[in-house]
Amino acid sequence: MVDPPRTVVHSEWTVYDGTPWLQVTCNEITTPDGINRSHHAIRLNTVATVIAVDQYARALLMRRHRWIVDAIGLESPGGIVETGEDPAACARRELLEETGFEVGTLVSVPTEYWFWPTFRGRRSRDVLGRWMVGGVDADLILEC
Repeated sequence: MVDPPRTVVHSEWTVYDGTPWLQVTCNEITTPDGINRSHHAIRLNTVATVIAVDQYARALLMRRHRWIVDAIGLESPGGIVETGEDPAACARRELLEETGFEVGTLVSVPTEYWFWPTFRGRRSRDVLGRWMVGGVDADLILEC
């Protein structure tokens, strides 16, 4: 299979630095069809999420309101991987911070994908884990 033609990036500069959440850049590019133009890109940091399941194969999800889109939805715990941090350690930390649950065994899912690749830069790492409830029958959907 032949790769599709590539866009050439000639220069890039930071327009907004919202570390650690995001960075907005402006890029001078030439598209595959030869058009020169400026293009803005949003760079988001790598995130790790954990899909925590119990001994009954039930997944732990959080029910959250996201004000930007004014919607309530279900999410798995996760967050930004800090500089030098292992994605599995991030997933473990985020699970504890966001739900109060600690995970036992973590299994790294052999996937890494680009979340919204046109926004440039937000890689996502998923980790599968089993959490221990300590004998308490916990509600699996947490209000956050």
